[in-house]
Amino acid sequence: LWVKKNGKIIKNKIRKFRDVNQQLFYDRDIYRDYDSYFKDLGFEQIMVGRGCPYRCSYCFNHKYRELYSSIDKKYCSLRDPDKVIEECLVLKNKYKIKNIFFNDSTLGYNKTWLKEFLQKYKEEIDLPFSINATVMEIDEEFCKSIAETKKCFIIRIGLETGNEEFRKNVLNKPIPNQQYIKAIGLLNKYRIKYSMAIMLGLPGESLEYALETLNRCSELKGKRGIIAVNIFKPFPKLDIT
Repeated sequence: LWVKKNGKIIKNKIRKFRDVNQQLFYDRDIYRDYDSYFKDLGFEQIMVGRGCPYRCSYCFNHKYRELYSSIDKKYCSLRDPDKVIEECLVLKNKYKIKNIFFNDSTLGYNKTWLKEFLQKYKEEIDLPFSINATVMEIDEEFCKSIAETKKCFIIRIGLETGNEEFRKNVLNKPIPNQQYIKAIGLLNKYRIKYSMAIMLGLPGESLEYALETLNRCSELKGKRGIIAVNIFKPFPKLDIT
């Protein structure tokens, strides 16, 4: 924290990360003055852990990792499944929410954790939910674990751009188009709905590249796909900026 006191700015040093299992649950009561809004919204967000193992140039995660690298190497960390279930129970029993939005950058990179968590979620929570993942993580085991819950109403993945060289060299996301085709084939096989995020207005993007992205979306969308269109935003200090 940087704090202004008596006209001076005090710059606190970066501390080591705390154990994610020691993190207190968010105080959601303070928002309930706006209860009519939350009733209409129908869902609550949960962060399962901290960090993302990938280094995409447009995402904050690579800068957070750099910021803390000199004092704490363990950037990625997931809470124990039982702790997450405990928080989900609060949402289900106290706030009567209709579905849960897991908003970590990805929950597919640790399949052992995910399989244990989803089994407990099905047994104790059994509410509709959505998660983020990357196509590198979407394999038969991943899809089977998700499908067995019968409660995942959408998985959000990022295509970003339809041109794989542009995706690799500008976005630092070296995923070939063939891997998207394979992953989406598995999602369709297990009847899992998915949302594919793209960005327009990327640095160096030509009209030809933008149209290629839209055409790629059309090819990949299928019956269960939704396209989420975003405009690129150059946040300060990110590699892409």
